[in-house]
Amino acid sequence: MNISSLTQETMCYIGQHLVFRDAEEVLNNLTGANINSKQIERVCHQYGQWIEEEDNRIISKAIYKEYDPQKANELHYVSVDGAMYLTREESWKESKLGRTYQLKDIVEVSPKRTELTKSTYVTHLGDYKEFISKMDYHLENLNNIVFIADGARWIWKWIKQHYPDSLQILDYYHSKEHLCEFAKLYYQRPKQKV
Repeated sequence: MNISSLTQETMCYIGQHLVFRDAEEVLNNLTGANINSKQIERVCHQYGQWIEEEDNRIISKAIYKEYDPQKANELHYVSVDGAMYLTREESWKESKLGRTYQLKDIVEVSPKRTELTKSTYVTHLGDYKEFISKMDYHLENLNNIVFIADGARWIWKWIKQHYPDSLQILDYYHSKEHLCEFAKLYYQRPKQKV
C-alpha cells in the first residue's frame, strides 16, 4: 500500500499524541481511510529513526545549536532525569529525559496553577553518554543556565565538567526525601529498655 506524504505526516502527528490503536480510530474517522495501528506505528518509527540519524549526524560533527547573543545570555532552566523501563528487546533500560525552558515560558493560568507553554525536550533510551551529547547540542552556546535534577551522580558529574559556572539545584522531591531521611535518623528517639 502506497501512503502519500500528507497521510504519513498526519499519521506521525496523530501517532505522537495518541496510543497507536486510538490514533487508528481517530485517523479513520476523520479521513475515511482504512489505516491500521500497525501501519501508524511503522511510519512513526521510520520517521523517528530518520530524525535520530540526522540528529546523530549533526552531533557527531560537534555542531552546536546557534543562538543570537541576547538569547544566549538569557536565563535558561534545564531539568534532567532518568527512569527505568522494561523493553521487549533488551530487558531493563534507562530512559533519560532533558527539558529546557525559560521563565517567560511559564504562565499563570489560575492563582494556584502555572503552565509551561514552550520547552525543548531531549530524550534517549540507553547510555547516558549518548544522551549527554544530545543535551550538549542544545546547551553548549548558552551562557546562563540553571540545572534542576535529582541526585544521580552521572548528571552532576556531567554538569560539573561541562557547565561549572551554572547554578545547580537538587529538585524539590529529592531534597525533601533526603531531608526526611536525615531527620528520621537525627531525631530518632533511643529505644527504652523494658
